[in-house]
Amino acid sequence: MIDAKTLTDTLDIIYRIDQLYDTAWNHLIVLITVLTLFIGVIIPLLIQWAQRRFFKLEAQSIENELRSHVDLNIKSKLEKEIEEKFETLDQRINTELDKKYNRLEGGILMAQGHTFFANKAYLNALDNYLLASSSSLTANDELNLQRSLNMAVECLTKISSNDLEVEEEQETSFTNLIKKLKENNDQGRYDDYIRNLRRSYKKVKKEQN
Repeated sequence: MIDAKTLTDTLDIIYRIDQLYDTAWNHLIVLITVLTLFIGVIIPLLIQWAQRRFFKLEAQSIENELRSHVDLNIKSKLEKEIEEKFETLDQRINTELDKKYNRLEGGILMAQGHTFFANKAYLNALDNYLLASSSSLTANDELNLQRSLNMAVECLTKISSNDLEVEEEQETSFTNLIKKLKENNDQGRYDDYIRNLRRSYKKVKKEQN
């Protein structure tokens, strides 16, 4: 027969075991709740934050790369435009300088031609007038071109065939000038000068035969 003390101790042990299980169970429920909260709420929030952070950094990187690329393209384009403008300006300056030089040279040659013509040195005058015509044509100096061409024709009417035969340089200058006049003969504006020069030159050459 079980005595009262033994029964009390047994009941006490059963109660403690029951309390222990209840406490453990409650702890387990709390732990599961915490884990569920952590896994279901906190982890997704952390993942979302990490994704946003990653996307933000990636977007910033792409933006910086695009900006750098655009800046390089703009810089390259500006440098190219500046270079082209300088080249164009340089060409214009050189063209203008060439024109000014040829205009000056044509004026000097024509002045020398006048001096020779005044001294009746028609062969030397012809040489200067032919060269002056070529320089004036290059410089687009129409006024001096017309004057030097007319004076060249005038010289041809005054020199002898023997003089022209001695100075074969004039033939080269004459041929080059005719060629240059033809190349710039827009709308036939130099037809009369070409015809008069050829006729006068042929007349002198004919006298040699």
